[in-house]
Amino acid sequence: MPELRLNPLTGEWVVIATERAARPESFSQKDVVKAPPMNACPFCMGREDQTPPEVYAVGPEGRLPNTPDWKVRVVPNKFSAFARDIIPADEGFLQVNPNGVVAAGYAYGAHEVIVSSPAHELSIGQLELEQVERIVQTYQRRYRVLAKDKLVKYVQIICNHGKVAGASLEHPHSQIFGMPVLPQNILTEIERTREYYKLNKRHMLLDAVQNAREKNLVIYENDAFVMFEPFWAKVPFETWIVPKHWESRFDQLTEVELNALAQSISIMLQKLYLKLNNPPYNYYIHTLPVTEEAGKDKVGFLWHLECIPRISIQAGLEYGTGVFINTMMPEKAAEFLRES
Repeated sequence: MPELRLNPLTGEWVVIATERAARPESFSQKDVVKAPPMNACPFCMGREDQTPPEVYAVGPEGRLPNTPDWKVRVVPNKFSAFARDIIPADEGFLQVNPNGVVAAGYAYGAHEVIVSSPAHELSIGQLELEQVERIVQTYQRRYRVLAKDKLVKYVQIICNHGKVAGASLEHPHSQIFGMPVLPQNILTEIERTREYYKLNKRHMLLDAVQNAREKNLVIYENDAFVMFEPFWAKVPFETWIVPKHWESRFDQLTEVELNALAQSISIMLQKLYLKLNNPPYNYYIHTLPVTEEAGKDKVGFLWHLECIPRISIQAGLEYGTGVFINTMMPEKAAEFLRES
C-alpha cells in the first residue's frame, strides 16, 4: 500500500509509492560519454583570462592572481543572478509597493563560482579527499566574506552536477550566492524546528537522526556528521548530512569539523557515482541567516546539507500540490548505498 510521510521541517507530504517502486539498481544511469576539455572552457587552467578576475584562490605561496597553478579558484559569475553594482551600497534593498500585489526590489548581492579543481573531467565525487577539503574550506571562507555585506541577509551554497541538474558548464564547480532577502523555505524550517523545540525540548533534526538509526536509514557517520536517507525523502536516493551536535550556522564549523564534512560529502558523492553511475544531482546547504546571531539561543534549527539526485521526473501532482511521489523506499535506498 502507498504510504504518506511528512517532512517535519517543511510541513510537506510525500507519497512513498511502494507498489510502483523499482529495484534500487534500476535507477542507475546509462554510461555518460564525458566530453574532453573544450578549447573554450573558461574554468580550465591556463584560461584564467576568460573569466572575471578571481576573488579567491587556493594555490602555492607567491602565486599571482589570475595565473595558472591553482587548486581551487573563485570568480564572480559572468551572468550573475545578484550583483553589487546595480545600486549604490548606501541605498539598501529597495521595494516597490511591498504591501500590495506587486513587490519588487533590486537584486543586489553576490553570485560567485567555485571551480572545484583544474581537472575538467573529475567530479567532486572523484577527487582525492584533500581536494574536497579545500573545496569545503573555500565554501566557508567565501561565506564569511559575503556575510560581511550589510545588505546580504542570506548566503546560499549550492552544487549543480550534470546538465539535467542545471550545470551550464561541464567543468565541475559550485556556486555561492549573497542574497538581499530571506528565502521562505529557510524561514519555514526555522519556524517549525523552533516550535518543535518549544514543545519537546529537543532538536528536530537530532531526533530525525535517531529515527534514522532506528529505521536503518543511516548510510555513513563519522565523529561529527551522520549521513542518512530521510524518512520523508521526496525523490529516490535523497541524502542528508546532519551534524551530530547542535550548530545553527555553517560558518561556525571548526577546521576539524570542516574536514569531517568534506569526508562525508566525498563519501556521499562517491557512493552516488559508483552505485548510480554518476547521476546528475543538486546539493545545497541550509543554514541560519546571517541576520541572526549564531548561538544566541540553542532552540531548534540545525544547519544541514541536502542532496537531490535528479533521476526521477516531477509531473503535475508535484507542481500542482507540492506533494512528491517517491517510487524508491528510503529504507531500500539506504541499504543499497551502504553496500558500496
